[in-house]
Amino acid sequence: MNLIASRRYQSGMTPLDLWRHELRRIGWAALVTPPAAAALVALLAVLQSFGTQDDASTARTFHDVLAMGIPLAVGVVAGSLIGRDPVAELQLSVVREYRATLLRRLLLAAGWAAVVAVVATVAVVASGWWYRLPSAPDPVAGQLTWLAPSLALGGLGFLVAALSRTAALAAGLVSGVWLVELMIGDTLRGSSPLELLNLFARRTADPGAWLANRAVLLALGAALLLAAWGVLARPEHLLKGEEG
Repeated sequence: MNLIASRRYQSGMTPLDLWRHELRRIGWAALVTPPAAAALVALLAVLQSFGTQDDASTARTFHDVLAMGIPLAVGVVAGSLIGRDPVAELQLSVVREYRATLLRRLLLAAGWAAVVAVVATVAVVASGWWYRLPSAPDPVAGQLTWLAPSLALGGLGFLVAALSRTAALAAGLVSGVWLVELMIGDTLRGSSPLELLNLFARRTADPGAWLANRAVLLALGAALLLAAWGVLARPEHLLKGEEG
């Protein structure tokens, strides 16, 4: 057992020390992925603005920073948080449950993604592109654009990682769902009830349908996180995953 690492979980650690440690443990990738995904989509929007006179299309791409980039980043990062500790056996034996440790890391990663999303929203609003998209929600309600699919994909990634203890599998499944919905999203529109599961539903002339879609995704994400919480309550499963 790594004794140096084990000292990090001494009972004398203050809450601030604990959160600082968890911030280090989530890894640099969790911090880089959300802004990198947002920057990539924003770059595509900037390039598109030079090649077209269609402001609505360019505005849509800027909105996609929130609708597509942030949720994918959250899902992939959530799936990478489990199985990072070389001393999981020790974690499972202390008073603070290992799953509470994982929850702290998930909150930190999701919180950072939320900061990136809010900054991106402010930038798009300040640049004037937010309101150039027809039927765009107001910036406050517009946070559901990224929040609902982020919770759904984050819950999916976290659950798959809890079941498989494999970050690659979790990232692959999250990316696969994201890609499939991206390709068939147009066919889901208007095909109730499948439309309720559309990660990239657009707010059109019927705001009620969009809000219903967002509510279903939020509920789905919460259910997936609860399922992952239940899986992580089984120490024998976690230890078996460490051995494998």
